[in-house]
Amino acid sequence: MRQILLLVVVLSSLATASDTIKPLFETSSVREYDRWLWQHRSEYTRFRPVRVRVGEECSGSGWTRLAAAFLTDSGTEFVRHVYPDSWQGIRIQQVSNINVTEAGDYSIVYRRVGGGTAYDRYGRKLFDGAVYPRFNLWFRDISGKDTIAHRHPWSEGVSESDSTQLLNDEGEVVGALPRVSAWTATASGDTLVAAVSRSGVLVFDRRARIRWRDSLFGAASRIAAISQDGRTVAVVTRDSVGLHDLVTGENKVLGFDAAMASSVRARSIALSADGGLVAVLYRVGESAPDSLLLRVLTRDAKKVAPPRSLVSDYIDNMFWMGDTVVLVASPGVTENKGGKMYQIGSCAALAVTLNGDTRTLTVPGRFGRLGVWYQQGRCLAYVDTQMSDYAVFRVPMD
Repeated sequence: MRQILLLVVVLSSLATASDTIKPLFETSSVREYDRWLWQHRSEYTRFRPVRVRVGEECSGSGWTRLAAAFLTDSGTEFVRHVYPDSWQGIRIQQVSNINVTEAGDYSIVYRRVGGGTAYDRYGRKLFDGAVYPRFNLWFRDISGKDTIAHRHPWSEGVSESDSTQLLNDEGEVVGALPRVSAWTATASGDTLVAAVSRSGVLVFDRRARIRWRDSLFGAASRIAAISQDGRTVAVVTRDSVGLHDLVTGENKVLGFDAAMASSVRARSIALSADGGLVAVLYRVGESAPDSLLLRVLTRDAKKVAPPRSLVSDYIDNMFWMGDTVVLVASPGVTENKGGKMYQIGSCAALAVTLNGDTRTLTVPGRFGRLGVWYQQGRCLAYVDTQMSDYAVFRVPMD
């Protein structure tokens, strides 16, 4: 059964303080969660309901097989796909895995190694293939000579031994790129995508046409992001932060002190909605308690404030909310569940303003390190497919 946990955080004034956020809504049912989100759909337009989950189908004799169940936006199950190849002819419960990945309006249900079936939000089968959805696009990584780059004039220069293809809803290839890291990419609405490739950062459209190729750092690029307004691209390496303006073509580069650059590694980046502010998180060493370094700069590559040291827990989830940087830390509580180790427990949100004020918010509950976070204005949504809890939280207003 697909499991999910939603966290909604509304931030108020951010003076130095520590608060505990109490649950506003909790449930162990995915249907109740979907129903709640449906009732509040005008408030949380960017938080999507659970649309597909893994369940079980029982035979008349009591044996089970795995199935994929698709849900309406309000939580009602309306399509159920049972996979005949998962039945076992002997008296053991089948253990074949069915994994589900959701992104935007699409889902991929993996029922065998190296492949799966692509579905839309209504549970309609689109095609079979080894693909993954992101930004309402279908991506497929190709190795060897099994690429179609030569068929697409805008893909000139794509290596025939290593590429990423973009597919349409019929499973047809619409374009090819040099191999990109789509899982770490960011997008500006439904227009452009910025992703790191082996030859540097690429900005491309929905037909895999390259609109900008990084000439600042080339293959040295570590992470990259594009602003929501589609204007600013940030490129980060170990020793530099580069900003490219897609409208004017202007480049700005801010370098590290040479002594510090040798000891840091870029881990994550967040751009404000208009691209005017950039936050970059670096890891400094591995064992020091304060092993993270937060740098904030403007679109013209000017430092906003001195770098701040943070504890290593705040390493994966970082967002801009107005002129405040919000970081979320996963818990470190270990539980053995079904023979697997999970990180569960309360989480902490750290809000850092440009003037240096910091507020720490503790959220009780069950949070894990495999969860995914989403943002809508001053709200955050946390989704974890490993857990069985559903909850909503709000920060008390001061």
